[in-house]
Amino acid sequence: MSTVAAPTPTAPTLTVARTPSPMVAGQTYTLSWSSTNATSLTRVCSASAPGYSVSDAPAVQGGSVSGTALAAWVDHPSTCTWTAKGAGGSKVVTETMTTIAASTPPAPTLTVARTPSPMIAGQTYTLSWNSANATSLTRVCTASAPGYIVSDAPAVQGGSAPGTALAGWVGHPSTCTWTAKGAGGSKVVTETMTTNVPAPTISANRTPSPMVAGKPFTLTWHSTNATSVTRACTAGGTGYTVSDAPATSVVLHSVCRLSDCSRGSPFGGCRVQLLSK
Repeated sequence: MSTVAAPTPTAPTLTVARTPSPMVAGQTYTLSWSSTNATSLTRVCSASAPGYSVSDAPAVQGGSVSGTALAAWVDHPSTCTWTAKGAGGSKVVTETMTTIAASTPPAPTLTVARTPSPMIAGQTYTLSWNSANATSLTRVCTASAPGYIVSDAPAVQGGSAPGTALAGWVGHPSTCTWTAKGAGGSKVVTETMTTNVPAPTISANRTPSPMVAGKPFTLTWHSTNATSVTRACTAGGTGYTVSDAPATSVVLHSVCRLSDCSRGSPFGGCRVQLLSK
């Protein structure tokens, strides 16, 4: 009578995967494993302190767990020996657990520009700003009254805003503190808002020019942003000379006298000076 040999048991299989690998300190990871033809599964992890060390018996049929890599594991890798055993023998998988430090997030950047600077009362200006690597942006402007005061949260991605400088801001500069914050820290920009009075302007016109002796002429002048106007006319010989304070805007009709004409200074050598506030 013949004897039939029993079939040889199938050898165990074992797979182990850790994602990500290497792990990143402070971030989550996932450990998964799977085995077949095994009746027992053990795991022994050893490392120099304070690295990860453990000795346990994970589920033999396989599984998945999540965890958070500790900063203490950096530079202390663990060697994990997984052993699956069954009727067909054993399967050993050696896993090296490595943890790296998290990269430092980039620091926020922030730029602020105001055009023109200083601003001119009654005229428009443009405020523009731009930030990167920031999740929040705040602005606090302080000044003595009636200067510009505000506390707000401009668009973190940047922007541009026009406005008109108020006369009340003259002599009351504002200090604006911009703060951009992000995972990589914070960036502070201090902006000083200064407003000036507009510069005086003046125009003067004499018709006809040159004047004709004995004939009428018209002198016109106009000024803006001025509180006073002075005029000083000098000439040689019998030419026209005067030093006075005309009104800030006037039309004057007169007749050019023959004695006012000067060969060396046909226009009477007049100089107009403005005085602002």
